[in-house]
This record gives sequence, C-alpha cells and structure tokens, in this order.
Amino acid sequence: MNFPKLVYDDFYKFLMSLGIILFIISIGLGIFITNNLISNYRLLFIILCILIFLLSILIMICAGKKWYENQKLLDKKLRSETALVEHAAEAELKKGGAGDKTEEKVDSAIVTYKIAAAFPELNTVLFNFLKNWQVWFLIKNHDEKKYKAYVKIKFISDDYEEDVKDGYYGGIKAWNLNALATIIAPGLNIPDKIKEKVKQNRKIEIRIFCEIKDENDRLIEKKLPIGYIYNYKDNSWYYEP
Repeated sequence: MNFPKLVYDDFYKFLMSLGIILFIISIGLGIFITNNLISNYRLLFIILCILIFLLSILIMICAGKKWYENQKLLDKKLRSETALVEHAAEAELKKGGAGDKTEEKVDSAIVTYKIAAAFPELNTVLFNFLKNWQVWFLIKNHDEKKYKAYVKIKFISDDYEEDVKDGYYGGIKAWNLNALATIIAPGLNIPDKIKEKVKQNRKIEIRIFCEIKDENDRLIEKKLPIGYIYNYKDNSWYYEP
C-alpha cells in the first residue's frame, strides 16, 4: 500500500531517532567499560557496545537513505502534478475565462489523464513495474458537462512501437465521464516486447492520444498526445509533453 508523505516522514524520523538513541547508549556503555576495567563482564560489555554501535549506524544510514529517496520521489511527482494543473488551467482559459458569462459553443473540454505507479492522494496500491507489469491510468473530467473520452495508448522504446488494438486503451470503447468525475484503472496490459526493453534498461514511453466527444458522439476536441517516461531508480512515470 502506498502511504502518504506524513506517514513516510514520521516512520523514518522514528527510525532515525532510534538510531541516535542507540548510538548514545553505545557511547555511554563504552564510557562505563573504560571506568570499570576490572569488571568480570568486561568482554561481554565490549561486544554488546560494539553491536549496539554498529546497529545504530546501520539504522541511521538506512533511514536517512530511504527518507531521501522518498522525498525525491514526492518532489518529482509534485512537478508532474503541477504540469497537469497548468494544462487544465490553459484549457479553462481557452473556454473564455471566469469573467465570460455568455453562452457560447466551445470546442474544448477540460479533461486530463495520466499514467503513474501509484496515486498517493487516492490511496492506490504502488505497482512495482519490473514485478507487477502494471500501471495506473487516471482520467478526470474537470467540466460540469458529461463527455465520452476515447483513449488510445502507444508503447514506444527505441526503434519499437506498438499500439493497443482494442478496448478502453485502443480507442474503441469510450470512458464515460460524468460531470467532475475521476476514473482510475490498472487494466493496461504491457506488451512482451516492452517488458524485454525494460529488462535491458532501455527508455520506455507510454504515449496517450485522446478524443473527447459529447453524449451524442459529436467530436469536441482531439487532444495533442502526451507521454510518460519510466524511471528505473524510483519506479515512477514522469510526464513528458
């Protein structure tokens, strides 16, 4: 399960605090041994002191590393989220802006979509792409109108490209979007060729094409394609216009 930022921070801060406490205990134990050289348990105390010292160092290093990696992941996801918000804001401006109260026919829709390993704000499961071979797909209607979204996915890597042929990701079945609705789904199948490329540490892109239609299947807008690139280091997908 993918935990929110606060839980990550508190857990690794706890581990860091535990490591510091153990480090202090090992120092105190070392002072005790120095001042009690004739103790019958001197060797036992020395071994215990060394073990506690090493354990404290290990805990602090691991906690600090994991905290830093999670912060990097959250920062990159925030940048991706910001790009999507800006995209939605630009679409809203095209529709006339907040001050335009006239009823006009518009040929655009505020619909956004993205790929991710997890959506923390929605408490979704974190997919490890190299093990699960799954990604989350999210599509959101920011409008107070109903739309049909026809999404077509293309997998790209080096000299290889493959389109999804059918279903909700092949541009055949429509995502029915109610007003202000959000849909998330994990059902995107990954081609074997793409899996091979991933194992070879090649660059992988999932490119999304989308046509928006009204309830009567009248074309409202054909959006420009957007892409998501897989990053191996933190198991994430990053927005690339």
